[in-house]
Amino acid sequence: MYENFEWLLWKLRLSAGAAGAEDDVTHQYVIAEAADTEEGDPGGRVFASAHRPSWSYPPLTSGTFGMAKDCRAYEPVSDDTMVLDLLEFELEDDGDIEIGDVVNWADDDTVYHYDTPGRTNSNFDCRSPSDVTEFILHETGGADNTWDYDSQEILETTGSPGSVQLSIHEGGDIYCHNDLLDVMYQISGHNTRSFGVEIANQAGDAEEHDVEDDRRIPNTPYTGSSDYARPTHDQLEAATFLVDWFSNTEYLGLSIDYTWVGLREGMQDENGDQRDGFIIHSDVTGASHTNENTSGIWAHSWDSSGQGKLDGLFPALYSWLRLEANDGQGLNADDALETAEELVNTDNGDVFKDGPNTISGDDTYYVDVEEYT
Repeated sequence: MYENFEWLLWKLRLSAGAAGAEDDVTHQYVIAEAADTEEGDPGGRVFASAHRPSWSYPPLTSGTFGMAKDCRAYEPVSDDTMVLDLLEFELEDDGDIEIGDVVNWADDDTVYHYDTPGRTNSNFDCRSPSDVTEFILHETGGADNTWDYDSQEILETTGSPGSVQLSIHEGGDIYCHNDLLDVMYQISGHNTRSFGVEIANQAGDAEEHDVEDDRRIPNTPYTGSSDYARPTHDQLEAATFLVDWFSNTEYLGLSIDYTWVGLREGMQDENGDQRDGFIIHSDVTGASHTNENTSGIWAHSWDSSGQGKLDGLFPALYSWLRLEANDGQGLNADDALETAEELVNTDNGDVFKDGPNTISGDDTYYVDVEEYT
């Protein structure tokens, strides 16, 4: 039995629509009606259309939302869409959370298409949408903030080969590098059940990277006495948009829970007091500080493979404040940024270590978010 009947109907509708069509026709389906259910669209976000050329339809396979397909070989029809399950989605902001342009690998002067050496698509066909339980937030770290084509390629060709489905340019443009159901190598132990986004940000010492003053946050657990270079506000908004969009998965067939894995309510701090904390840094490399099978929104540094580095922590905190603070009402963009910056500054007293009897250990830092839960 399919758990998501609306999704199944939509897939069948698409297949039926393509069955008798000419090969050179691109079919577009306005699917706003999919939100016209008892509960409606929980995020208020209805994608405008999805389209796929008729020649790309392989036969349906039994027991899966997806189809027998090679998603890495897919060539997008439009260069301004996000691709999921060989479907191309036009992303539209709602005027509250704004995004830049969406660009995919059909624009091969701008967006790199990953085909990680030694890790070919023959190892993994496209997954079913229901296989995806996690959305991972990353920061590129040492990569050039310009995030040009060569910078994107370095991720795959330097050191241990890596790859990612999405990235966010410093101006807030969203790059779609591969079909989101293509298995990329972005977080060890999670790749088959997740997809992720790299936020192009040299997140280390702001002075070293010559970052403008308004992006510098002093005295954080990340960098000690040095200034942390946060992503641009446009990037943070684009990341929040994606978190919101993917977490409202009723019509996408995904299985990502609307949960921030690093949020701990009622935890014990180092003094034995109960506090609501949000994991913001750890100095322990290779230690596991979360249940690594938890479905939801992840920062890479909440996983054991990402400990001891700056990887998605500040964007995760910002997105939570933006969407879920104050009993789910969320903060506006300016207040979310100001609050996140204040929380991670150790001078303000909101940063604490957890107690000795928790799974996290003494070297994990939290920010106190009790005022916002």
